[in-house]
Amino acid sequence: MQSDEFHGLRIVCRCGAGGFGEVFFCEDISGKKMALKVVPKSALGEAWERELRGVINYRKITEDHPELLQIFHVQEDPDSFFYTMEAADLAASVGDGASADSSYLPDTLAQRLQSGALPLAELFPVLYGVFSGIKAIHSAGFTHRDIKPDNILFVKGAPKLADIGLVSSLSATVTQLAGTLEFIPPEERSADSLDSSDRRARQRNDLYAFGKVVYCAATGCSPHEFPSLPKDISLTPQLKYFVQLAFQLCCKDPLRRINSIAELENELLSIQHKLQFGESWRDRWAYRLRNIWRYLKSLPRNSWRFLKNYWLIVLSPSLVIGGTAWWMLKPEKPFADMPSKIYKNELHKFSMTIPALWEVTTLDTMGKVLEAVQVDESARKKISPELLAVITKSFAQKREIITCDSVVEFADNISLGMHPYDGGNITKLSDDELRWMVKSVIGRAGSQQAEIFKIRRVNILKLPGVMIEYRFLPPKTKSCQLWLIKDKEILIIKMSAKERTYEERIKEFEAMISTLKFEK
Repeated sequence: MQSDEFHGLRIVCRCGAGGFGEVFFCEDISGKKMALKVVPKSALGEAWERELRGVINYRKITEDHPELLQIFHVQEDPDSFFYTMEAADLAASVGDGASADSSYLPDTLAQRLQSGALPLAELFPVLYGVFSGIKAIHSAGFTHRDIKPDNILFVKGAPKLADIGLVSSLSATVTQLAGTLEFIPPEERSADSLDSSDRRARQRNDLYAFGKVVYCAATGCSPHEFPSLPKDISLTPQLKYFVQLAFQLCCKDPLRRINSIAELENELLSIQHKLQFGESWRDRWAYRLRNIWRYLKSLPRNSWRFLKNYWLIVLSPSLVIGGTAWWMLKPEKPFADMPSKIYKNELHKFSMTIPALWEVTTLDTMGKVLEAVQVDESARKKISPELLAVITKSFAQKREIITCDSVVEFADNISLGMHPYDGGNITKLSDDELRWMVKSVIGRAGSQQAEIFKIRRVNILKLPGVMIEYRFLPPKTKSCQLWLIKDKEILIIKMSAKERTYEERIKEFEAMISTLKFEK
């Protein structure tokens, strides 16, 4: 492009080029900065009309999916077609603000990985953002075909999939090789490609490419080094989750890979849960059994001939294994699928999703109750002394209450509040120091002896915290407290339940915590 202007857009600088066109940083007459991609029709031959239709169709789905790079305008002229898109943030290595001196360098995942692996705190948010983009594309019937760190841009800090010039519709009959070699499954690089004409195979190829992105982001290695790990890598339990995910997505045997969006989403949500609450024995066994199941599905067909001949020998242990696997892997009813509502704490500016049947007693309601019992004797008679004492104490401590059931003997409940905190960084405490601190705090809170049976360090919304499970003796109820340090305050969310309902409540409690959001 020779001119500094193109169809009314002022070209600031050239960003790069690929096999299908060039990308420029530009602005319109109002000064709005955008990215411009120009695709010469000659570069695509007879396929240019199909690619243009793909861009037009893709633009329609971006309007409802903010995790995708937004397209503003699509147009063609006799020599090319072109479209304007959101411009990526400026890479940190360049400085603040893009200028006309060709110093604009887009903030991409590839650019960030030049400094090494992503920090652990950034790994899940970035990778889940990329996954959300892939899910949106696949749900609309498209495939991306060139997922790689260079094509993951950061716009206002959020990761977005870019280079949609290679995006194709699943209704297309095209089977040519597209994408970057290291991010294409090995079997698709050769003539004896597995299902090379299968339109759905291209979606599975996107998942393979995402696996390589996970590998690069978690280890800092280049894709051609897969599956090796750096000798100096500190493979923490948290980092292990992402490395295992990459190996599952990019397994050498195509039939043993994670091959569906739903399966990948379940793995990512499992990782999110383990990052927040730690890995339980059930998580470890479920992971092993999922891998065993993928292995069994990948066995050659002649294995089934053996089963036909010796079915009686195999049947009994198979039923035992299958029953165990079903029990371990059976999906619990997703928290998001339950009838639910949003709980908002107006005083401390946070919200969570809770079951619709749970009843919330806000500070405003408590204040009205206390005011009523002071001026109206009949109102005082309608409330038990025990409940009035709870409301009085909670109102004084600015703690709201969520009631989970209405059993007379003891109502399972959750209390929520924030308090000033100057206890330092709890992440620096040793396990013994942390246990001593927890025991002293819990002991002061109750008149009975406390039995603490589990303490877990957690990290939620990049905030350090502790989750404590305990009960007072003699045992009647069990409780779980979440302490979350935010600036100079500590958020304390306490769940108390009857012993017989505790296991169910703790799952609901953890699911509720996973929806926690603070207002900005």
